Amino acid sequence: MPRNARIPQIDRSDKRLRLIADTIAEVTNERRHSDSWIDTSEAAGSVVADAMWLREQDQLEAARTTEARVIINGEPYKRLEQKSSCLYQGLWGAHVVEEPLYWREDVRNGPTIHPLNMVIGIVDGSLLPDLALAAGGLAAVQTTREVEATLERLGFRPPSRSTLKNRLDGLFDDMATTARELEQTVRAEEELDFELGSISCGLDRFSARMRETLPEGPKRAAKLAARSECQ
Repeated sequence: MPRNARIPQIDRSDKRLRLIADTIAEVTNERRHSDSWIDTSEAAGSVVADAMWLREQDQLEAARTTEARVIINGEPYKRLEQKSSCLYQGLWGAHVVEEPLYWREDVRNGPTIHPLNMVIGIVDGSLLPDLALAAGGLAAVQTTREVEATLERLGFRPPSRSTLKNRLDGLFDDMATTARELEQTVRAEEELDFELGSISCGLDRFSARMRETLPEGPKRAAKLAARSECQ
């Protein structure tokens, strides 16, 4: 029997995956209010969402730095002493992460940054990359209000519509700027590296006789007469 291509290739004997599945089922049974499929699915989704949020929080905290000096894009930055924190928006909810600010060395009133933004690839100041990818793709065909509703319907925990709009507007502005920069770069040198003899463009026209059943009576005579005039 041929296998449906949509069935994922999952190793059901993987003990780690089995342990995760069993744990999800256990917590789901504690959270659900009935035995219905919908209620059970929603409860399981909330368990998965909580676990994914914890994983993201751990990943963000593991990626932050407290080094006295860091190099970003080849430029030196020095750690400031005051505490600082950032709010990041993800598919599974928001995260608050503490990380020292760093300022550009040897530059009067130089810029300050959170290195974590560069390490993770934060989009427009607060969106985690996977949320930016999902919401940006949906925003191509939906309003931001519909994007928020779609993500929530699928079990995610997106930021508010206004936050999505502001951040996605910034994302799209950056994309437009990058597109213009790329256009200028690729058109900086338009001379061909070979001699061009000629360019030709042809368009063939092909017609075929139509097979048409003509009506009886005066309409038939009129159509035949019109054909004779054209020929």
